[in-house]
Order: sequence, then C-alpha cells, then structure tokens
Amino acid sequence: MIDSRVHYRAKSVAQGAGPFWRKCAIFGLLVCLASARQISAEIIEGRVIGIHDGDSLTLLTQSQKKHRIRLAEIDAPEEGQKFAELSTKALAGKVFGKWITVKSKVRDQYSRIIGTVLLEGENVNLWMVKQGFAWHYAAYSEDSDFANAEILARKAKRGIWVNAPPMPPWEFRKRMKQN
Repeated sequence: MIDSRVHYRAKSVAQGAGPFWRKCAIFGLLVCLASARQISAEIIEGRVIGIHDGDSLTLLTQSQKKHRIRLAEIDAPEEGQKFAELSTKALAGKVFGKWITVKSKVRDQYSRIIGTVLLEGENVNLWMVKQGFAWHYAAYSEDSDFANAEILARKAKRGIWVNAPPMPPWEFRKRMKQN
C-alpha cells in the first residue's frame, strides 16, 4: 500500500512538473535564440572610402575603424572579366563617399564582413542586381527578390545582360584556378 501511494505521488508530481519544465525550456530556448540573433545581426555604419569591385567596399566608422564589406546575396564580375569596370563604377557611383548602414551576417575567409548595404534605407545589394551590374549569387542565397531581380534585368538587357550572357564570376574564378 505504501508503495502504491509513493508511486502515485511521484507520478502526480512528475505530471505537474512536466508542463512547468517544458515552459521553462521553451522560454530558455527563446531567450537564447533572441540573444543569438542580436549577436549575429551586427549593424555597422560609416562612410564608404573605397570600392574594390562591384561587390566589395571599405567603410570608415565614426570611430575611425575600417571595415571591408562584401555585399551579400550577389556576385559581380571579377577584375579582368568583361563588365568588371562597369560594375565597379556602378557601385562607386551609388555609394562612394556616402554614409551607409551594413547589416552584417558573417565573415568570409578573407575576414570581410558579408552583409546587406543600405543607403538611406535602400538595399544596395538588390539595386546592383536590378540594374544588371551583378548576379544573384544563388549558391549562397535563396532570396527570391534577388532571383526575380536578375530575371527582370536579363529580360530588360540591363548592364551585363546587354548582349549574350557573360561568364558568371564563379565560373571565371574556377577557370583562373585551373590555369
């Protein structure tokens, strides 16, 4: 008889504690996810002081710290590739000397910040694709806005799409490595 009461009592305590602990675990998980998002979504502001090509730039923060930025979601023609100068000049004309905001995602193997560049609220990364100055980098992005922007730029024959489609930068880099 004692055994059955102990078993019953232990069972009822466990049942009562189940929802409580489940709620605590969910709450703890939500707190962890929220803080992780804040850590990974760093915001950097500064003036653009250098344009390296159509998808990378350098900005200088108010505290005089330099950051190399790689525009996320896109890939622009490489130096030595057709339209590289056009793409670089387009990015320079859009942002050089201007104050921008970068929503960073990660760093690449060259320690550049990969992020979304905003100029007065406009997504410059998306603008580059819409104007035909860069590809949607589908290997690293599933964003349908970028995919659709590239389709529209191709149809309108804007920028790099003026003639037959040029060699994508990732294929150009692959060929350069082979040589």
